[in-house]
Amino acid sequence: MAKSLLRSGNLDDYQAVGGGGQAVFESALQIRETLRLRKQQAMVDCLAIPQLNDNGDRVDWYSPIEGQAIAWKAADEETRSRALRYLASTFESAAALSRKSLQSGKTALQLFGSLLEKATQFPGENHVFLVNGKPVITFWGFVNLNENTRDDVLDCLRVTEATPDIPLVEPEPEPEEKPLVEAAFSQADEPLLTSVIEPPKMPEEPVAPPVIVSEPKPATPIPVAEAKRARRLPLWSLPVAAV
Repeated sequence: MAKSLLRSGNLDDYQAVGGGGQAVFESALQIRETLRLRKQQAMVDCLAIPQLNDNGDRVDWYSPIEGQAIAWKAADEETRSRALRYLASTFESAAALSRKSLQSGKTALQLFGSLLEKATQFPGENHVFLVNGKPVITFWGFVNLNENTRDDVLDCLRVTEATPDIPLVEPEPEPEEKPLVEAAFSQADEPLLTSVIEPPKMPEEPVAPPVIVSEPKPATPIPVAEAKRARRLPLWSLPVAAV
């Protein structure tokens, strides 16, 4: 089955990196083969296979493994996180091999170690693809124009959460302090008396006026003498019909 074409691009759009006076891209196929012989198959599968056109100014990058390929951005967060951990572990093994090769007494191994150190550089996340969930890097050994190599080559693949903008709230003005009123006391030893705060007066309920019940006055007794006088009227005082 033919390998998938992942990406194509002009070499002039990127800046090649390398070591020992040689560009990584010029020895891309030799680097992949040396990694395979050093039993670094995981690293080999992470590096896409370059193929130059006839003019030598444009390159196609093919997947080294079979399967459906999707862009890094098209994958879900869980898949990207798993692939990022895989890349970090694989690159760490490659870095250990690079350090070991640089300490070798053989010039060829030293050159390989120097090139491998820069082989993990790539322009950005748009150049990383996932083939059957495994990461494959195109344009490895290149960086963007006018850019330097990154100390953390995988930094561009890490998701950084944007810090929400917190609106600045102006502090409320503090209430003005009222000047203290100095009181003079004639007798300093006497305690300071505070004014008594009267409780609020409740509205008075209307009181019905009292009903005055007058007691019946006792009948004024008629004097006995007057009663007798009334019974002893002279005959001449009576009307004629009564005589």
